[in-house]
Amino acid sequence: MSKALNEGVDFSRTSGKSSGGRPKQKIFISIDGFKSLGMFSQTEQGKAIRNYFLECERIAKDVAVMKSQPQLPSEVCKKKLAAHHVKVEGIRQKIAATEKALANLRADLLIAVREQVAEAKAFTEAYSEVGEEYVRCTEVLTRAKALNPYLNNVTHKDSK
Repeated sequence: MSKALNEGVDFSRTSGKSSGGRPKQKIFISIDGFKSLGMFSQTEQGKAIRNYFLECERIAKDVAVMKSQPQLPSEVCKKKLAAHHVKVEGIRQKIAATEKALANLRADLLIAVREQVAEAKAFTEAYSEVGEEYVRCTEVLTRAKALNPYLNNVTHKDSK
């Protein structure tokens, strides 16, 4: 047993009184000692024990690595969040600039529409005055023809 295990680490011995024959010895094996014995045995059960403890060590290493680097994912998240905030702020500024440009365009459009309406109103009033004047001229010509028979030979452009 002392070839595979270290005395004082993996096992310990105590001597007791014997009632004859050989002296009594008690051997206490630690958990690590049992682990070593199981892993050194060349049986299927020994192979299962080795695989079990190798898996336990792999899990323990993963946990140790995760505990030693708890800030790494946090720092990555903080950097991504900061970059996201910068991007959002840039988008907000673009939206504000677009809204301002849109407000300016609306104001310019309103001015242009008001000018067009004023021009259309002035044109309509002028056209209305021309139409009224035409009607008056036609009435004057009709009365003049009635009063003077010589004007009957005079024709107006529209009266053909």
